Order: sequence, then structure tokens, then C-alpha cells
Amino acid sequence: MEPIDKINSFIADSRVDEIVYDLKSVLMKDGKMPVYSDIYKEEDGKIYQYVNYVQEGGGVLGIALVGYTYVLEKLGFRFAKLAGTSAGAINTILLASINKENYPKLINEKVETQSEIILHELLSYDLWNLVDGSKFGRLLINLAVNKMSRLIFFILLLITSLIIPLGYAVINCVSIVFDFTIPQFVMSIIFYTTVLSILILLVGVFIILYYLNRFDRSGFGINPGNTFYDWIKNILNSNKVQNSDDLQDIMKKRFQGLKLRHTNERLQGEGIESTTEITLPYLTIVTSDITNQIKVEFPSMAKEYWSKEDLESLNPATFVRASMSIPIFFSPLRVDVNEEVIANSYLQQERMVSTQFSKIKSKQNDLTSYKVRFVDGGILSNFPISVFHNPNIKIARMPTFGVRLEDKPHLMGGRIEKLRLKFFPFLYRIFNTVRFNYDKDFLKKYAVYQKCIGHIDVSKFNWLDFGLNNEEKIAMFRKGAEAAKTFLLGGDVWIDGRKYEFGKFDWEKFKRERSEIAD
Repeated sequence: MEPIDKINSFIADSRVDEIVYDLKSVLMKDGKMPVYSDIYKEEDGKIYQYVNYVQEGGGVLGIALVGYTYVLEKLGFRFAKLAGTSAGAINTILLASINKENYPKLINEKVETQSEIILHELLSYDLWNLVDGSKFGRLLINLAVNKMSRLIFFILLLITSLIIPLGYAVINCVSIVFDFTIPQFVMSIIFYTTVLSILILLVGVFIILYYLNRFDRSGFGINPGNTFYDWIKNILNSNKVQNSDDLQDIMKKRFQGLKLRHTNERLQGEGIESTTEITLPYLTIVTSDITNQIKVEFPSMAKEYWSKEDLESLNPATFVRASMSIPIFFSPLRVDVNEEVIANSYLQQERMVSTQFSKIKSKQNDLTSYKVRFVDGGILSNFPISVFHNPNIKIARMPTFGVRLEDKPHLMGGRIEKLRLKFFPFLYRIFNTVRFNYDKDFLKKYAVYQKCIGHIDVSKFNWLDFGLNNEEKIAMFRKGAEAAKTFLLGGDVWIDGRKYEFGKFDWEKFKRERSEIAD
């Protein structure tokens, strides 16, 4: 099947174009969309409005992000600065790099949006290939995601295999102490059951110890993540992206021909807010440096880990690999930070690890670098909405749109109170309090940005189900499109498992409230 056939069939089955049609029929007046941004471009007889765009992480739930983005693009939105974490980082770098000219078959079929090309890349690739660990590891993941009852059965089997020999020993002791005889056939059954249990236990312990050793050597990751890196790298290479400079140049070209609406509150010639200049960074991918225990933003902080020469050949797929290093699921990305970088990096010099490196080097002259490990950026900032906030700009030129993946079960009535009393939800809340601290702290201080965020209800999907079938992908894609409709028209949304009424995005109101922020 040709790529365009796959895309058209997928979109047709999702009925997302019906959502686009409904939105246009409601929003468009005299053939024009409402104003959502003061930065725009006129091209091929159409007007495209520019926004900054931030996408949340969430494993395979990123397919829903594509549905959300597709609707925005079909309505004439285009993206200036881009940011994302984990799955959001994948969509972010694809939006930043993909050029329709590099897909001649799709151009001939008049593909309009980057989302359709991203969809092509996703549909052309078996996501299960990203689970590139051992067969045993793949089995565990498959059981945990799709067949939890079987995994529980194996766990219970091991526990039972431990209990039976103990029970056999207790029975023997009791029969001796209280001097009673157990029938021979009963003892035979118990004996052979115990032998079988010990064999199962020994095999289980051997497998566990073997894979724990492999797990330790891999840096505590079931999957090495090499297949994921190669997949993103190949897409970037096909779009002529070899390093961060290439990526920056591609994005910069898209800013040519931008125009600015000069409204009453904005006076011409007063600072950046009265120009069409888009400042660096154009792209931000968030990851977590667990060696130095800090949040890292790539590519702007890349010079803190790689030398200038290394950066010239470093493919940006590395940044996405770092951001997508889901703990335990993927091995951490390991980077050797060498002496040259340490000597020229303020960040490295102020961190405890590099200080320890200096002390160790005084005893080991051949030491030339130390390893830094990166894990999923979602550990610290899963939704980096703060990265494009500029406190020096009072009259916003364009909004920062964000989209979140709401995967928590819907909480109704008394169920909320019951969950509060349970131990594991209690631990989960503690973890999430730390995990979302950066993002929630910013949104608490700058609540106006809440009005720029769309919420996709993906509570019925598993974020680690890399074996999604086509029907599930279609359903997820449509969920994203429905969320975009709610964002633009208003309606009910689910946030952290609770239902809220969401008012449609109003650009003029947002600008007014944004200008009142006191820093």
C-alpha cells in the first residue's frame, strides 16, 4: 500500500476531518478564521497564524498529540518555537525537522500538513520494535501491559513454590513433636509437590539473578534504546538534519515573511514585542541529568556536555533519546563528559560530580572523562510550558499553546475519598508531587497560561503499550482531534481525573491578562 493510501485511510476511519469541518463552519466568518495570534504569514492565498507549541510526554499516547496538532494545522496554525518532553519530544523534533519536499510521493498527493507526514512515519513503523531488549524483557513488558493476569500468575507461582517447601518442613516438624503419623500416600504427594516446587523456585531464582545482572550492567534498563535512537536519526537524516545547526536553519527559514498585526496597545518600534523576530531557542527538549541531579534543556545546554567539535557531528536524535529514557523501561543515555568540556563549562565546574572527578584524577592520571546519565525528562518537567515565557514582554505577540495527555482514570464521587485512603495511590501522589513540581509551580504563578492548554482524555489507553493495533491508534488520534475542538470552542475536559468546564481560547482576553502579570 502506498504511504498516502495509509494516511488517507487512517484519517478517513478516524473521521477527524468531520471535526475540522465542524470547527470551520462555527469559527470562520467571511471565509476567515478568528485572530488567535498577532504573528502571521500570507502564503499561497492563505493566512497562517503562528504560535509557540509545547507537548507533554506520555509514551505511545503521543499518537493523540498528532491528532491535536493535525486539527490545528488544518485550521491554519503554524508553529514558531517548539518544546516537549519524552513522547512530546518526539513530536516536537519531527515538527521542527520534517520538510514536505523530502517526501515527493506525499507532495504529489497534495499533503498539506506536517502532521500527515508524522502520521506516515508512525504508521510505517512497528512501534513494538522500540522494545529492543532481551526476549525475557519483551515478554515481561508484554505481560505487564497486555496480560497482567498471567504476570500475576507467574509471581504467585514463585511465591507458592517458596511456601510449599516451608510447609513441608513444618508438617515434618509437627509430626515429630506431636508424634503422629501422616499416611504414606499423603506424604508422597507432599514430597513430590515439594520437589517440583523447589525446581520451579531454583529455575525462577536463576532467571531472576541472570537478568538482574544484565539489568545492572545495562544501567537499570530493560531496553537499550538503540532502535529508538536509530529510528529518529533515520527520519532526521532523510530530512537533511545532521546536527543542531541544521535543525536551527530549517526552523529559521520558516520565519521568513512573517508579519505583525499592530494593534492599539502595541506601538511600532518599541522592543521585540513590536517586531516579527523569533529569538533563540527555537527548540527545547527536556531531559533529566540524574548524575548532576538537574533538569536539562537541549540543544541550548548541549555545550555543557559535548565539545564544540563533538556537537558538529552529534545528531539531535541524541536529545530525544535522552528525553525518552523512561526509567527501567529504557537504559539511561550515558554521555562521557571530557576534561575540555569540564574546563569550559560553568555548570560542570559548579556540580559536585566534576569536583569529585578532579579529586579522582589527581590519583589517576589516565582519567579523561566521567559519565553522565540521562533519564526521562518527565521525572522533573513533563510539560515544559515555562520555557518560552519572557517576562520582558508585556504585550504578547503570539500565545504559547500547550497540549497535555490526561491518562488518569475518571474519578467519580466517593471513589476520590477511597483512593486517598489507599497506600499505593498515596505513594503515587507523592511521586507526582515531585514530578510535576516545575510545571505546576509555573502555572500557579502564571495562571493565565492555563487558558492556552488543551487536554486530551486518554484514560482508556496504556502509555507503555507499544503493541497498539490500528483501531487503537485511530481512536487515540481522534481523541486528540476532539480535544483540539474543545480547546477552540469550549466544553468539558478531564484534568487529573476530574471533570472541569473549559472556556474556549480567547486571544484578546489572553493578551490583556498576560499584560497584567506582575514579575
